[in-house]
Amino acid sequence: MLVHGLSSHKGQNVITAIRLRLAQHLTVARLRVLQRVRRVKCSFVRIYLVNCSEAERAEVHTIDPRHVEKVGRLLQSKLGIKGRIPHVVVVCFGRRARLDLAPGAIADSLRSGRGWGAWVRQEGAAAALFNDIVPIRKIMIHEVTHALLHILANGFPYPRALEEGIAKMMEFYAFGERPRDDDKGNDHASAEHRNLMPAECVTVHSLLTIDPRRKKDGTDWDGNSLIVLTNRSFWLSCYLGELAKSRVALRSMLYTLRVNNIRGGEAVYEWLQQSTGLDASALERGFNSFCVTGSTDV
Repeated sequence: MLVHGLSSHKGQNVITAIRLRLAQHLTVARLRVLQRVRRVKCSFVRIYLVNCSEAERAEVHTIDPRHVEKVGRLLQSKLGIKGRIPHVVVVCFGRRARLDLAPGAIADSLRSGRGWGAWVRQEGAAAALFNDIVPIRKIMIHEVTHALLHILANGFPYPRALEEGIAKMMEFYAFGERPRDDDKGNDHASAEHRNLMPAECVTVHSLLTIDPRRKKDGTDWDGNSLIVLTNRSFWLSCYLGELAKSRVALRSMLYTLRVNNIRGGEAVYEWLQQSTGLDASALERGFNSFCVTGSTDV
């Protein structure tokens, strides 16, 4: 049965891998027809630079393959998977590149105003936009993390907040950096700030059960709301990391959720309570305390 581990669905993994490679080849081929594309290899990542300037290409060349490899190995460890890290395709669009000439799903993802990057499953590729706010190396690591979580786990649907939090964490882990409070979206926050926060981003439960398509008020996720979501998800990852210091089960969370087929925010929330020995009230109280003071207080 599929739920009991990788050994029972190796065939499905092979088929999925073939489909992924075909999607990647088609995506790159379509890009090359209409725009100037250069390829750069960085460990297991194949970077395709679309209409990038000399300065933009130089920025990509500063990325150390060892940093990328480190992220891949850590994710493999968390997922309980060994062997060669699968290839990930990242398409980096220069400031002069024409998104309207990109494959449809990539263009839609990047033109939506939801951020500087995206993991586009339909195209089998991650996409990143050069910009003047976030370094391309961090965008690339963030989207590579999303890609690997999808590829290595064979498409297992982790809650959006878990994936976003881990992807944000990898931005710092890859380069040996420590996040600043503002990177975490630190709440040492006024009540006014918390009132402006989307309802989905306030509690552990609301984060885990989030609808990635639209907010509870019926509106679509905009760029600012998604930034808040990513930062709060990062806080959630940090909080769970603190709890894992004294609760061993949390250290293999990604592996456990996948092999036991624990899917859906409600089921994951219940598993967290069982694994930590905390009821919902204590879990939420600890998260709120961690966001405000940096201490779990549980």
